[in-house]
Amino acid sequence: MQKEIFKSREELGKNAGKDAGRAINEAVSKTPAGRDLIKPYVKALRKNDLKVGIYFSQLDWSHQDYPHFTRKKNRYSNDSVQWNRFLDFNRAQLKEVVTGYKPDLIWFDGDWDYSAEQWKAKELSEQVRKWH
Repeated sequence: MQKEIFKSREELGKNAGKDAGRAINEAVSKTPAGRDLIKPYVKALRKNDLKVGIYFSQLDWSHQDYPHFTRKKNRYSNDSVQWNRFLDFNRAQLKEVVTGYKPDLIWFDGDWDYSAEQWKAKELSEQVRKWH
C-alpha cells in the first residue's frame, strides 16, 4: 500500500490547513501560500489512488491552556478546567481535519507529556470514528 503523510499540526501550534480552534489561520495569513495547503494535497493523492495520511500532534506548546513543562511557571498546576479547555480546543482542530479531509490514516504524536487516560484516548478514538 502506498501512502503519504502530511503534517497538519505540530507541537509549536503551527497549522497547514483551516483552523477551527484559533482566530488566525496560519497557513492562510502567515505564509506566502495564503491558502489551505492540505486540501490540494489530499485531492492529488486521491486522484492518483494513494492513501491519505495526516500527522496531528496532540500537544501544542504555544496554546495558553497547555501546561507544558518548558514554561518558566506552570500557571495551572493540576487544573482540570484549564486542561479540559485545551482538550476542547485540540478536539475542534482534529474534528476539522477528520471531517474536512477524510484521511485514511491519522498519525498522532506528542502524547508523551500525559497519560492515555489524561488525553482521554479511548474517547478520542471513538469520536474520530464517528466523525469519519
